[in-house]
Amino acid sequence: MRSSDAGVLVRVSTTLPGGFDDGYGYSHDGSRILYAQFDSNDIATLFSVKPDGSDPIQLSPPGISIIDLGFFDRVGADWSPDGSRVAFAAQKLSLGRFISAVFVVNADGTGLRQITPSGVGALSVQWSPNGVMIAFSGGCCGLPQAWVVHPDGSGLRRVTTAVNRDFFVTPVWSPDSTKLVINKIDRNNQASVWTVNLNGSGLLKLADTPQPSQLDWGSAPAN
Repeated sequence: MRSSDAGVLVRVSTTLPGGFDDGYGYSHDGSRILYAQFDSNDIATLFSVKPDGSDPIQLSPPGISIIDLGFFDRVGADWSPDGSRVAFAAQKLSLGRFISAVFVVNADGTGLRQITPSGVGALSVQWSPNGVMIAFSGGCCGLPQAWVVHPDGSGLRRVTTAVNRDFFVTPVWSPDSTKLVINKIDRNNQASVWTVNLNGSGLLKLADTPQPSQLDWGSAPAN
């Protein structure tokens, strides 16, 4: 990590032999950094650490591996807006490498909860800006779709529906927490970007893309 004034580089994690680290960003107050440490077998453990590399906290226990989609960045885990909790998508290794779910844990590593059924699957997570819901890609039946759920596991519902074997991945919230922007991949492997309301209405295509993209919904410019 390097400060914004191009100061001295600071190592904040120690990469395992044959592995790599994947960063998921700062907490909203800037006090901690969220990252996953992958070993040589691609099994990933979630940590948070202070920006100077001190006080590492392990957030995921043994037997759970954080999801990494490879062609995206920072989709496997996310801070709650107030920084008190972390949501993450992970595989339960005892059930097989393709069985995954959404988990929530306190920022100090306590209170781990699985909040979605393993059968729904989970490939990515993002906490809504208002803190009320978590959006995720569910991989049920081999056709991932966009889902939302409350942090306590209630209110689980699918936002998008598979049509012609299309699937939707990596939903990202609008700033007002009322819509999602998502990547769609059709049966011909054509990628495109869409927006949708949380009840599944108003599905709107924005653009075709060469491949699935890391999405972000910016704020409207001031008048």
